[in-house]
Amino acid sequence: MSKYQADKKTTTIIEIDNWPRKEIYNFFKTYEIPYFSLCANLDITEAYQYCKQKNISFSKIIVYLSTRIANNIKEFRYRIKDNAIIEYNIVDPSFTILITSETFNFCTVNYCEDTIEFINRTETKIEELKNKNNLASEPVRDDLIYMTCIPWVSFTSIGHPVRLKNPDSIPRVAWGKYFKENDRLKMPYNIQAHHAIIDGIHLGKFFESIQNYLSNPESIFIKHN
Repeated sequence: MSKYQADKKTTTIIEIDNWPRKEIYNFFKTYEIPYFSLCANLDITEAYQYCKQKNISFSKIIVYLSTRIANNIKEFRYRIKDNAIIEYNIVDPSFTILITSETFNFCTVNYCEDTIEFINRTETKIEELKNKNNLASEPVRDDLIYMTCIPWVSFTSIGHPVRLKNPDSIPRVAWGKYFKENDRLKMPYNIQAHHAIIDGIHLGKFFESIQNYLSNPESIFIKHN
């Protein structure tokens, strides 16, 4: 069984004194706003067509892929907690869902690598929450990746709210309205991260990975017996 297939969570304490990122961590943790954000356009042509042919929700595939890649890059599983760095073995997605035309709720789903199983879990959880107008209905956790979709705008930049009183080291991702460019279908995609634990190279790995999956949509789907 894959270590990301199970729902059981474990954590590891990072020994900061022996951590290669020690100096970077100590430098950026003193910033009042230590967050940086990167936007890029993803080519979704093949993956969007594939999902349409298979009658699979493309938006749920983006949630799945974003979580899968975050779990495969350990820096996205680091969190700052009580002046320590911990590493979760698994992080889950927490994303916004529309419950009326202009209000939303948060939806958190337990991640698993089995693609269709994850989509089924997501659909079940959305059904449970779609009529609840209560942002506090989801538990407060930091073993998450925050996600949102802005389907009305093909944005070129975006910022996310963060709490500054206590270290908020949860990465955020967002994607926007699709658009055509030279007969290709593109989608703006954004990542915001805490610079004390995540650098540009890690965002680069993330963008490279998600684009590879989107260009080869058959590789997105994993089935566990």
